Amino acid sequence: MGTSSSYKGPKGVNPLLPPWADPPPDVPATGDDGTPPPDDGVAPESAPPPPVRPAVSWRGPKQALTRLAHSGGGGGGAGRGSYRSTMRSYVRARHGATTAARSAVAGRTATARLGGFLAQGIRDGFAAVARRFGIDHLGRDVQFVLAAFVDLLAPDGAQLDEAAARKAVIDTITELFELYDVATNGIEALDHLTEDGMREAITLSIANVIDQKFQQDLASRVEDGRMSERAANELMEHAGDFIRGIVEIDTGTIDILSLDWDSKEGRDLVQQMYETAYSLLENPT
Repeated sequence: MGTSSSYKGPKGVNPLLPPWADPPPDVPATGDDGTPPPDDGVAPESAPPPPVRPAVSWRGPKQALTRLAHSGGGGGGAGRGSYRSTMRSYVRARHGATTAARSAVAGRTATARLGGFLAQGIRDGFAAVARRFGIDHLGRDVQFVLAAFVDLLAPDGAQLDEAAARKAVIDTITELFELYDVATNGIEALDHLTEDGMREAITLSIANVIDQKFQQDLASRVEDGRMSERAANELMEHAGDFIRGIVEIDTGTIDILSLDWDSKEGRDLVQQMYETAYSLLENPT
């Protein structure tokens, strides 16, 4: 990665972001603790015939977000150049992509849990997996099931890093539920999730974690008077769209359905994906 001069903010009378001069918090050097409950030892029920998977795709919204990130920006005073400069400065102030990725401890844990859960759901059916984890979804409305999934996959949110991870899981699971219309068709609708759809969901979860951590940093600068509320709100409005449009993670050579997401291999993969995401934000093309 190259070097650059210190970030001065976009030119004009209303700079969107002051220099990100604060040092990052202490970063643990080891992997994460906290995993989904172990399998209860009960053999899964006989699998029904594979469902006919409809042509459900995230390509449309993804293409729109990519256009926003690369060609237009968020509108108003926060255009593409502002976001590009802001994100580059932000990641470099976190001591680069590797350190920034390591600091997202709760986010990486949540992404690994999501990966393991989705892989099991695709292999065994989501209703069976929900029962395996003690989620009684029969006769329950979609909000109950969504909350149960979030509690399974996300930390409680007591600390800032955990709060960012929890909100990212909520946003990711909510989008999955809406995409497959779980409210109408029940949890079984998620059985139409494909391996490619899972890859998109994992990428989305990483982008959502980064967005939530970025917004926390903006809020802290408003609270201590280093940034105006107006400037922060202007950045927050479209930062998530910009991040989602930039973050493209290629896991096509990895068998994500067979991967043990709780193993060292799984944790290393998640760390690598977060580093890739932050690297793309540090050096957007």
